[in-house]
Amino acid sequence: MHFVRYTGEPRDEDVAYARALNDPDTHVLDPWSTADENIEAHFMLGSRLATVDLPPHARDLFDLAAMVYIADEIVPRDSADDRWTRALSFTVPVADLHRWIAAEKVLNECLSFLSGDMYAFEWIARPANVPGGTIHRNNLGGQYDAVCLFSGGVDSLLGAVALLDAGKRVLLVGHYADGVTSSAQRDLYALLERKYPGRATLLQANVERSRKRSQRFQLPDKVEITHRSRSFLFLAAGTVAALATGTTRLYIPENGLIALNAPLGPSRRGTLSTRTAHPRYIDLFNQLLAALGFVVHVENPFWDQSKTDMLRSVTDPEILTALLRSVSCAHAGYLRWEAEKGVTHCGYCVPCLYRRVGFLAAGVDEPGYLSNVFTELPQMSEDTARDFRLLVRFALAILHGRNVDVIAAVLRHGGFSGGASGDAYTARGEMLKRWASSFVDLARARSNQATRRIVGL
Repeated sequence: MHFVRYTGEPRDEDVAYARALNDPDTHVLDPWSTADENIEAHFMLGSRLATVDLPPHARDLFDLAAMVYIADEIVPRDSADDRWTRALSFTVPVADLHRWIAAEKVLNECLSFLSGDMYAFEWIARPANVPGGTIHRNNLGGQYDAVCLFSGGVDSLLGAVALLDAGKRVLLVGHYADGVTSSAQRDLYALLERKYPGRATLLQANVERSRKRSQRFQLPDKVEITHRSRSFLFLAAGTVAALATGTTRLYIPENGLIALNAPLGPSRRGTLSTRTAHPRYIDLFNQLLAALGFVVHVENPFWDQSKTDMLRSVTDPEILTALLRSVSCAHAGYLRWEAEKGVTHCGYCVPCLYRRVGFLAAGVDEPGYLSNVFTELPQMSEDTARDFRLLVRFALAILHGRNVDVIAAVLRHGGFSGGASGDAYTARGEMLKRWASSFVDLARARSNQATRRIVGL
């Protein structure tokens, strides 16, 4: 499926752009118009619209990420021959044509590694002063030592706390497409503001299909929810925030276990398993930034720690209380109707299982889970029981495997920088073994006899 970025009406010399706009088989993605755009793409500071001053090539990165994200929702994976790998092509007017042509190869590799799709780009020149909508005009303001992605989960909160405890002034950048995620980010930010007054700022990026009734270009309905490209949008939002504030360090706090995201079973092979913060993906994104000439570097401060490691290290009761208000569940948006009953997490998805075992290792058995896999597994459906069974099997394989098997799990999605000497690979292997030991011990202790029999404990 083909898409074109709308940047205003074409001039006489904009032949390729005009052709794409008028092609009935091309979907026009419009984040530029002020009243009838079909993509909502804006930043919020508190409850007010924020405007961020960006150079044209930085705006091009943000809009490209928004295009890829929206296209990801429009094109069903079921339409592909293998029911997964889609062919997505884009006509993209950009301010610096040569910059994007030079970066196209690594851009393709980065996106394909992340989402499993095939991408093609046609770059065409646009004037650098094309007027946009109401965003990206005024300065965000402030001096920051670091930009930290802020999802509203355990890892991002601990990443922010680590930077603030080190005395840094931090710009937190969140992305949301639902009220649950947005509320969690604001709630946790309020806690940080009370503990570290004046040291952090929360900037939230919202990118979604426009809800306006009047749109110049109509888009098909959203049909795909796998959202493998979301990490590209999240990192792009963090990058442009860093560029707007002159900050060079961009942190993506993600525990090393879920960053590796080793395939737990046949249904999670390749990009069927998310690669949101995989070290190879981070490498490729950094290469893309370098190719585009952006002096911003992305790093994961928790690359060699599991969530269990991270939660065990928390000694501040105030931070532990704040962590209990974070949201980790992969199904959080679907549980909003259960919130009034105190249910905030499903309890059976992989992020929930990592979270609960981590808190248990820290001596906290938090409430708020819809299902208790340790005692209710025999009554659960095959779909809801699957992740716990796969995690137990994976943990036992790590616990009883040879060192070469553990390193193979680390490298399941490919090699990455820092691992040539084996040190980075070995450190991640040791992390897997620490987590597996704790996970198996806790699962045995918490599960009833029927559950232990089902999962082989």
